[in-house]
Amino acid sequence: GIAQNYSSVEIELPANTAAEISVWVKTDFLRFSQGKNVTQDRGANISVTQTVGSSTIDKFAITCINTEKLLAKGEKYKDETAVVDDKYNGWLEYTVYVNACDFASSKIKVELGLGETGYTTEGYAFFDDVTVTQFSSLNDEKC
Repeated sequence: GIAQNYSSVEIELPANTAAEISVWVKTDFLRFSQGKNVTQDRGANISVTQTVGSSTIDKFAITCINTEKLLAKGEKYKDETAVVDDKYNGWLEYTVYVNACDFASSKIKVELGLGETGYTTEGYAFFDDVTVTQFSSLNDEKC
């Protein structure tokens, strides 16, 4: 299988700062093929990589995002009568917070994708309103 991913440019964070990364995600018609038994969900993914100089110091990933399943109301997801909560038309917001390095500037890169290498994932993953907001520290971010 082929995983499809799209990466942002590197975003620089000065030392002792922080960032909030927000992404809206919607998936549709996710199916898994290759005739293999699927023992866990597959779907969209969001990953954030942080580097200082040429060293990766932190990588964070949210994987297996299936907004249809997350928003379904009912006993079972596979139940055709399950109702989807349409408050945001099937979109969910994901927010990640990143602290920059204490002693040097950091660079972060956001990667958005569908699927996972080794498995074929069919369907759609939509991403919208990707924002990065920088703060002097996470204490300045208003939750």
